[in-house]
Amino acid sequence: VLGRNNKLFNSYIETQFRENNIPYQMVSAYSFFMKKEIRAIIGLMKFLYNQDHIEGLLEFGQFFKLGFTPKRFAYINKPINKNNVCKQFEKEFPGSKNKQKWHENLLKITSFMHNDIPEIDEINECLKNIDAYSTLQKIDKKEESDRLTNAYILIHEILPRYDTIEKALLHITLSSERDVETKNDQVRLMTIHAAKGLEWPIVYMIGLEEGILPSVQSIAEEGDDESERRVFFVGMSRAKKILNLHSTMKRRFPQGYLKSSRFIKEIGI
Repeated sequence: VLGRNNKLFNSYIETQFRENNIPYQMVSAYSFFMKKEIRAIIGLMKFLYNQDHIEGLLEFGQFFKLGFTPKRFAYINKPINKNNVCKQFEKEFPGSKNKQKWHENLLKITSFMHNDIPEIDEINECLKNIDAYSTLQKIDKKEESDRLTNAYILIHEILPRYDTIEKALLHITLSSERDVETKNDQVRLMTIHAAKGLEWPIVYMIGLEEGILPSVQSIAEEGDDESERRVFFVGMSRAKKILNLHSTMKRRFPQGYLKSSRFIKEIGI
């Protein structure tokens, strides 16, 4: 499966492959579900589902810089819930009302833990409670990354597909071995650029819409789409036997809904 950029593979396509048990490999890019911010949120989900999953809570806390450490958790009676956290703080700081920052963050998370496993929509509330989105926004500004967008995709597009946290974890959590494993019978997901010099019997090209291929920039510079046309040709020529060209019926971008690429019309389809 070839696309103009890696963002085309994120979330929806990977989710569909996982739900249908289709083995795949992201080439020259991290899987959406292996991105640090996504792994951190999944770690939180694991902890909320199972209070003994301290590793998930630590991964979440360390990414979002909440001050969580194994040493601090070692003194809290298991399971780590609001009641035990409060008891431990009172034991360490008797009579004190001034909680440490890491302790406040832990209480904010454990406040979502009650007799039942938290609902899917409570994951979003938990992230808001500890200002996780603000943290991601700051990281994006510093790194020029898309971590906030990725988190929104997970929270608002992927998780609502599932009734419970258990079902969500069952479908989207895979071992790191599976994500880096390479086999001949895996579907390869890669950019057209990364596919140069390679060929396969069957190739799917996705994201063939105006604004993606050709890009927004080339469209703005009228008459300067030859380089984009060559990219399109490179993608098509990767197929030995069968070539499938795909454009969405409706894809929403900041500039509005995109229509099918002019290149599809040029080849008479």
